[in-house]
Amino acid sequence: MGRGALGLVYVYSHFPLLAGVAAFGEGTKLAIAQAGQPSLAAGTRWALAGGIAAFALSLAALHIGAEWTSVRDRSFVGRIVLGALALTLAVAGGRIPPAWFVAVVAAAVLAQLLLEAFTVRAGAASTVDPRRTDRYDVTAPPNPTSSTTNLSSALTANEVLSGWRS
Repeated sequence: MGRGALGLVYVYSHFPLLAGVAAFGEGTKLAIAQAGQPSLAAGTRWALAGGIAAFALSLAALHIGAEWTSVRDRSFVGRIVLGALALTLAVAGGRIPPAWFVAVVAAAVLAQLLLEAFTVRAGAASTVDPRRTDRYDVTAPPNPTSSTTNLSSALTANEVLSGWRS
């Protein structure tokens, strides 16, 4: 995909991302109002879980729009799984009590947040490679021919500020 197309993916994927945030906010308000009901109404399920799905899938599209990423990245795969689970809940969650519905959505979002928090952010180091059994060495010396950044070669804030002062 060319640079221009990646830029368009990046720009236009923000629209469903923001719509997902707004829908999730309204779905949360509606879920609180319907907490005493036997199940959530279809519109509430779609606003709550559909908002999460739109947000997660938009983040996945943003991920594709970044040239340094891969579709094998754990965060990307997690976002797709979260979006699929949220859509499944929106469609088939009509018989789930409201508290359980919200708990399942919250647990799925928490799992994605933990996945992203504990995924190493060093270029291709966060990709899923089933053939690879070793761990990424963040202390390895940087490879001058590589376009990925090694965590040990990152400048500290003091080093950056001292460079600006001189």
